[in-house]
Amino acid sequence: MGCTTITYDAPLRKYLICVTDGGPGVEDKNSYILEADEISGPCRLVTFMNKFGRQSEDPLKGENNVVLRARVNVSSVHQKNKPFTELIEYFGEGAVDGIVDLDAEINAHEWVSRGERETAMIRLSWDLPQTVRRVWLFDRPGPGDHIISGVLLFSDGGTVRVGELPSDAKSCKEMTFPPKTITWVVFAVDAVSEETANTGLAEMAVFRD
Repeated sequence: MGCTTITYDAPLRKYLICVTDGGPGVEDKNSYILEADEISGPCRLVTFMNKFGRQSEDPLKGENNVVLRARVNVSSVHQKNKPFTELIEYFGEGAVDGIVDLDAEINAHEWVSRGERETAMIRLSWDLPQTVRRVWLFDRPGPGDHIISGVLLFSDGGTVRVGELPSDAKSCKEMTFPPKTITWVVFAVDAVSEETANTGLAEMAVFRD
């Protein structure tokens, strides 16, 4: 669930709540209008608007997201997730294309490892140093493959522990830290759910601001 706003309509004596369904990277969001007699609820659905709420500016596709200019290497790739190339550096590009695809089937806008669980890794690198301070990680959509924890490793020698990722790809795990000037970053998975068969990411973003 994304942004929620609320207002009181005095003539109707109702609270009106607008809810958008979806997070960063979801281009077209569903919107809901709810009403309630009290601010604490209960709420009743007034109307549902399918794909009504396009984002005016998606941070995943903005200039501050430096992954859009990164080289990508991954530890493995699922056969269904391979592009038409045998060059390993292209296998993970679906995780850094600025798009979060909520389709639970394996798709071109995610990185899916080949049968990996706790050993899966993705590495982003740049020719020129990048000063960054924030990372977003989106788990694969669907409940089957779920990352419980991992670690970010940076070229400056620093590390940041990563806790459990939201499991539906509608929201991300955000990691913030003091500014780092780096030439590469690795996300290494070290714990997953029992049901996980093919660890991966729907999207990864690294921001300057």
